[in-house]
Amino acid sequence: QMARLLAPPGTYQVEVQYLNRQGQEMSRRTFTEVRIKAGEKKFLSSRMVGSPLSTLRPAKTSAQSP
Repeated sequence: QMARLLAPPGTYQVEVQYLNRQGQEMSRRTFTEVRIKAGEKKFLSSRMVGSPLSTLRPAKTSAQSP
């Protein structure tokens, strides 16, 4: 799965939640101090190990400025 977030320049905390098909959280990953400069593209990578893909639904991603 891949998610794209559009954000103005700044520093952010980005959270990725992996949910099962019932909407229950299976895992969570938080990226702290993600700095984005004007015109810059930032790529973050996260994966969950140990669950078959068939039990997961798309990850829920959010970002907020601290």
